[in-house]
Amino acid sequence: MEVLEEKRFKEQKEEKATLRLLSVLFLLCCCFLAEAQDRLQLQKEIEKIIYYDTEIRLENKPGYIIGVIVGDSTFVYSYGSVSKDSVRLPDQHSLFEIGGITKVFTASLVELMAREQLIHYDSSLNSYLPAVFRNPACQSITIGQLIHHTSGLPRMPMEFGSLEKEDNNPYAHYSKRNLMAFYQAYVGPERAGHYLYSNLGYALLEIAIETILQQPFEEILQERLLSILDLKETSIRLSTEQKSRLVNGYAKSGKPTAPWLFKSFAASEGLKSSMADLLTFVRANLQYAEAPDWTALHQARHPTEITPQSFIGYGWHVIKNRKTYNVVLHPGSTSGYRALVGFVQETKTAVVVLSNSEYGTGGLGQLILRMLNNTKKNRKKRAAKN
Repeated sequence: MEVLEEKRFKEQKEEKATLRLLSVLFLLCCCFLAEAQDRLQLQKEIEKIIYYDTEIRLENKPGYIIGVIVGDSTFVYSYGSVSKDSVRLPDQHSLFEIGGITKVFTASLVELMAREQLIHYDSSLNSYLPAVFRNPACQSITIGQLIHHTSGLPRMPMEFGSLEKEDNNPYAHYSKRNLMAFYQAYVGPERAGHYLYSNLGYALLEIAIETILQQPFEEILQERLLSILDLKETSIRLSTEQKSRLVNGYAKSGKPTAPWLFKSFAASEGLKSSMADLLTFVRANLQYAEAPDWTALHQARHPTEITPQSFIGYGWHVIKNRKTYNVVLHPGSTSGYRALVGFVQETKTAVVVLSNSEYGTGGLGQLILRMLNNTKKNRKKRAAKN
């Protein structure tokens, strides 16, 4: 009898374990099907925007890829091809130049250095430069002003164009010595305290960061930011393997462009990255997991005077909405690429758009982000009515 009871007990235990496993598999299957439906529905909505609200044409823009974050879910959609000579779609690990989006990485690095008391937003730029290059006429320029483009410095050095030696590769021959010679002789900022988007400001930040830590900027960025977030596909100089994944860029003429090279301005325009890494970076900014809290970087600090709703934070641009939440974003462009990263902190929604053409994407990223948040708002209204 005892043997039979023990056998029956084991059989019941095994049945319960089997039922639990089947229940888990059923739930996983339901979740998978629900996510697949969400993916298809979101794709339909995005393609409506592409067709009706933008002028994107694959004959002008050979390929582009869209990444979307909605809460814990991530969706990626690819269109076109990695080059005019290929039918292969760009994927999450295809590399693109991201241009000015580099600035938000640099601003994030400065924030981490500020927390270590290695740099101070209110301190003069001069105090972080080699003594030989300090300019008394620029003593009032602070690190914070460089970060949020209110230093009064121009967008580019005045003589910059005269040193361009090849088309579509503007930074290949403008050295850091050229940069510091310009700064040393500069007569002083105009309209300091007012927004003036300045690549020059971030190029000078690069010099300051290198002077503080006595290392090349690329090494500092890798050690203090990229490795922390496990961004293995984001860099200034590409390895041989990474070069094979760099999507071909195209000018408006339709001709292919060479990747940009940098003797200076790498902290302003220099990064290449992938959809996978940029989505990871955005999730860090949305404060997922153990990522650094960069909320302070997203706060609207100064009006840009572009529109009444447009402000600048530390690196990021902020579009204020009185009726809904603020949109935080940054575009990027080079001779053969266009990119945009944008998100809404409160709703945990984000969009990344990468393309391999100088033609723009017609505000596609912002349109998708608006659609996502209108959808979420409408769902809340319907739930409240019920």
